[in-house]
Amino acid sequence: MQKTTLSEFGTKLFLRALIAAALCMIVYLSFGFIFTAVGTKQAGYTVYHQEEDGTLTNMGDYYFDEISALEEEASAADETGTTAAESVYYRQAIRTEMSPFLKVISFILSEICMLGMYISMLYVSAWEQGRKNAQNDEGDGFDKWFGLRAGAFATLPLCIAWVALLMSKLGWFNPEFAGTFKLLMAPWFPIVTAMMPAAATASMAWWVPFAMLPLIALKPATTHVAYVLGANDIVLRDKILYKGKKKKKKKSRRA
Repeated sequence: MQKTTLSEFGTKLFLRALIAAALCMIVYLSFGFIFTAVGTKQAGYTVYHQEEDGTLTNMGDYYFDEISALEEEASAADETGTTAAESVYYRQAIRTEMSPFLKVISFILSEICMLGMYISMLYVSAWEQGRKNAQNDEGDGFDKWFGLRAGAFATLPLCIAWVALLMSKLGWFNPEFAGTFKLLMAPWFPIVTAMMPAAATASMAWWVPFAMLPLIALKPATTHVAYVLGANDIVLRDKILYKGKKKKKKKSRRA
C-alpha cells in the first residue's frame, strides 16, 4: 500500500479545516438569527424611497409612532398626482438592542458548537490516519510526530495571514486586513471579534495578534493528539463510556 506523504495528508487536513470553517460560520449566523429573534423585538423601520431611475434614497429611521405620518405624506403625494413608480417605499426592520446577558450566552454557545465541530472534523481524520500508519509502518518504524507536522503544514496559510496582520498593524500592508483575518479565523469568530471588533487594523491592540497564537496552534495540537491515539487504537468515546460503566459495576459489587 502506498504511504501517505506529509504534503498529501497536510493538504487533506487543510481542506477539511476549510469545510469546517464554512460550517462554523453557518452555525454562528444561525445562533445570531435565533438569539436576535428571541432577545429583541421590532421597533420600527429604516425607510428607503425608490427614485425614477431605480436608485434608493434613505429616508431615515421611522419608529412605529412615526410611520403613520410617513404614510400620510405618501398618500398626499399620490393625491397631488405622483405616479406609483415615483412613490415606492421599501422598509427594513429596526430591532431593539439585545441584552448583555443574551449576548454572552449566544457568544458561549456558538463558540462551543463551532469549536466542537472544527476539532471533531480534524480529530477524526488524524485518528484514522494514525491507525492506518501504525498498521502499515510496523517494520519501517512508526513516526509519532507525523500528525503534528501534518497539522503544522495545514496551518501554514493561517500563519502567513498572521504575519500579514502584523504587517498591517505596522502600516506595511492593507489597513483593513483585520476584517479579512477575522473571516480566516472563522472557528474562533466570536473570540476574535471580541478582541478586535473593527476591521481597521490600526485600532487593534498590540497584544491581540499574540493572544491568537494559541488559537492557531490548536490545529496541529489536535492532529497530533488524535494521530497518537489512533496509532494506539484508543477511542476516547469508549474510554469515557466504559469508565462510567466500570465504576457502577464496582459500586454494585460493594453493595
